[in-house]
Amino acid sequence: MTPDASPPVDLPVAGATAPAIADALVSTALDVVERLALSVAPGLALPATLAGHRVEADAHADLVFTLGLLHEAGVGEVAGRRLDALVHERLASIDAARTHTFFSYRVAETAARLGGLGALEPPTAEVVAEAADSTEWIELLDTGLLPRNYAVVLARCETARAGLGLDVDAAVLDDLVARVAALLGEHPDGWLDDSHDGRGQVDMYTVDAYLFAAPLAGRLGEVWPRGLSAAARLVEAVASPGGEALPWGRSIGALAVGHTAELAGALLAHGLAGDVPGWLGRARAAAGAAPGWFAADGLVVAHRRRSPFRYRGPQRRLQMTLDCAGKLVAAALDLRRSADPTSEPAKSHPYEAAPPARVFPPRDEWISFGEGAGAWAHRDPRLAFTLPVVGGPGSDYAPSPRRPGAFEVPTDGPLACFVPVAWYGTNRFAPGGRAAGLGHAPGTLDLAHDRFTATAAELGADTPSRPLRRRARYTVDGRTLRIDEELDLSGDRPEAVAVLVPEAAGQPLHVEASGDAVVAVRAVEVDGLAEWRSFQGELPVVHQVELEPGPSLAFRWSVTPKLRVVSTIHGDPYHECLYRPLRDRVADRLVPFRLLDRPGRLTEALATVDVFHLHWPEWLTGIDAGRARRVADVITAAGVPIVWTQHNLAPHAAPDETELYQVWAERADAVIHHSEWGRAEVTARYRFRPDALHRVVPHGHWGPVMDAALSDPAARAAARARAEAELGLAPCHLRIGLVGAPRPGKDTGLLLEGFAACRRDDLQLLVLGGGGEPVPADPRITVHPYEQVPREVYDRRLAAVDVLALPLGGGTYLTSGQPADAVAAGIPALTSDWPYLAEVLGDAAIPYGRTAADLTATLDGLDDATMARARRATAARRAALDWDALSRSTWDLLDEVAARATLERPR
Repeated sequence: MTPDASPPVDLPVAGATAPAIADALVSTALDVVERLALSVAPGLALPATLAGHRVEADAHADLVFTLGLLHEAGVGEVAGRRLDALVHERLASIDAARTHTFFSYRVAETAARLGGLGALEPPTAEVVAEAADSTEWIELLDTGLLPRNYAVVLARCETARAGLGLDVDAAVLDDLVARVAALLGEHPDGWLDDSHDGRGQVDMYTVDAYLFAAPLAGRLGEVWPRGLSAAARLVEAVASPGGEALPWGRSIGALAVGHTAELAGALLAHGLAGDVPGWLGRARAAAGAAPGWFAADGLVVAHRRRSPFRYRGPQRRLQMTLDCAGKLVAAALDLRRSADPTSEPAKSHPYEAAPPARVFPPRDEWISFGEGAGAWAHRDPRLAFTLPVVGGPGSDYAPSPRRPGAFEVPTDGPLACFVPVAWYGTNRFAPGGRAAGLGHAPGTLDLAHDRFTATAAELGADTPSRPLRRRARYTVDGRTLRIDEELDLSGDRPEAVAVLVPEAAGQPLHVEASGDAVVAVRAVEVDGLAEWRSFQGELPVVHQVELEPGPSLAFRWSVTPKLRVVSTIHGDPYHECLYRPLRDRVADRLVPFRLLDRPGRLTEALATVDVFHLHWPEWLTGIDAGRARRVADVITAAGVPIVWTQHNLAPHAAPDETELYQVWAERADAVIHHSEWGRAEVTARYRFRPDALHRVVPHGHWGPVMDAALSDPAARAAARARAEAELGLAPCHLRIGLVGAPRPGKDTGLLLEGFAACRRDDLQLLVLGGGGEPVPADPRITVHPYEQVPREVYDRRLAAVDVLALPLGGGTYLTSGQPADAVAAGIPALTSDWPYLAEVLGDAAIPYGRTAADLTATLDGLDDATMARARRATAARRAALDWDALSRSTWDLLDEVAARATLERPR
């Protein structure tokens, strides 16, 4: 949803009834019309022009059609006017001479809703009679100048005229109906190839043709229910949770949302919905999404930072607005008819929508439209798309994966994407149309084309082609779609070859390519360029795989939608170390703190988020359990899973506070613990969701953020000498160091007491985190109050330390980053009996026990052999705490959680 769009309708995720969905659809359409009345069309008198374009007769016809449907839906008043009077008034103002085809039948059917011509004033009846007549267009259909689906439209026009009692030639109507029956019966399953040359141009108009033909159903025989059922099977397979019926070809985007609702209504009203709860679920998705396609002024947003097909461009913005609104009301009327307890269909189902998980289940199937044509519908929790293999020009009909919000292509243009494009001068050619060969197995599609067609050809025009051959194997691998390509270009060698992979707004992609022909893979910003806009939005980045032309090319490329993660500590060293190895698989960003107390805006921001990664809850909302609960509820309501890396047992500043952490324990989908001991401690204290996933992933060492030069002995010695000078320290044999802020559970006093009692003159103690404890009068002890210093200063001070003291006793700690310092710097650690330290450090720890006396004894016995062993163990521990391995473990959990959430509630 864009910032200028309306909020979605508040319908239950599951259990919505047909009447409730119908009411929501009517409410949206009525809201659109009333907003228009307050903005560009005062009193619902349409303007002569809108934003530099003439408002044509088609918009006026769609206005009366939508108003008539609202009248039938029981709406009595619109924009302060009686609706019946308003419809009569607007019918009278129709420009009859300029009204034709789609708009002819809409005028005629509106008059029928008002009671027929006899219910109109005589001048209005004359206008309707003239506007309803589109018989002169039949000749254009005969000559092939119109798309084939116009046979359905013209048959509906004549049917509507006959219903008004106008003079209709029965033979002409019979012939049109026969043409429609023949057209819809060409394919055994009823797929409409809308081209005149048999190229297999199957798209939304297959669905639309059956919706147009609904008034003719009684005269068409079995072809109508058979074809409508086939259209239903297609939409079941390829519809998106955003309510869009089909993702390729013409008239998708906003119109596809209306088509989903209309198809659901038609299936239910005619008793053809095999899966009634499923179709109610699709109607519910459409009803929820529809408001987001209209702006505050009522106009459709299909042209704002988006691009519809050219014949629905800015010149038809007002008409498209009313067309979309009319589809919603038409669908609502069918849904209400289906729920009428006296109707036959109503007796067979409970009229409750299935939950999204059942409406959009995993599937992988090939849907054939005839020889060499069809669509690969793949949907699983990690990757979902439809790959159409159909005829038609340009980007809209290329065999490219489509998924609104993930895989999108430029609308109605020559920029064919996700396929090899060959250039001859400025002319582009790409594989398309019916395939020369194909084979499908679960997760795989083999596809062959023996010609590349011009991508700049007009719809319906003869399309130039080149004798180039492509053999491609598409393979799904988790979140990645891999394509193995073999190109034979020997028949007409091009000047340049590339694959273009655009990113949908809000969904970063990772694109890789390999093979001798691959020159480079580049990402180019194209945000704001008009040619890089899809039906759904801007395409801000295009990845281009550049290839060296040759007689034959073999290469592999892949595209992976990155997992979108918001983190409550984005930019923190821990976050950077964790996510840097995952940069090819994860797009990470900071949680929008400014929106935490604005639920609506926070929900919008979460629309492009796959996982919410929580760290210290108190850093997010403060010690305010009520605020935390409100924020957490918004996140879970948005369907975004929560992964909580649990660093603390409780907030350091409020060690007895339990309610704050309990809020997140009840909502976390997964919890990362840094130790088995910590997992046991925290699960004993808090009640987690029974289905929460728990994983132990150790805290990695700080090597990636440390000064790499310190690994060089000479550089380390120089840094040590500089730190000693800065801190006023004399050289010594062994220096014990304490770093970090004073915390509950950190016993600095014990360290001072135990060290002061030891008898060693070759030891020093450096405390860089003093918190006001009494300091013994001991020249071996140097204490500085805690201060935050730049990383390079911190690293230099670590170089001055030989043993890192960890007198930690738990308290609010579950984890400490100080062992990560020790391992990264290669410094052994002097450890208390806190179980976390033994688990994370292993043999790299030099345990001293529990008391000050224990510590004294350990220091007195700290010999060179012990230190050598500990140094070797510390070096060996780096591999176990390496971020690459730990990040992979974290990725596995993020991937699992995101997939489980998508399976439960597709997004």
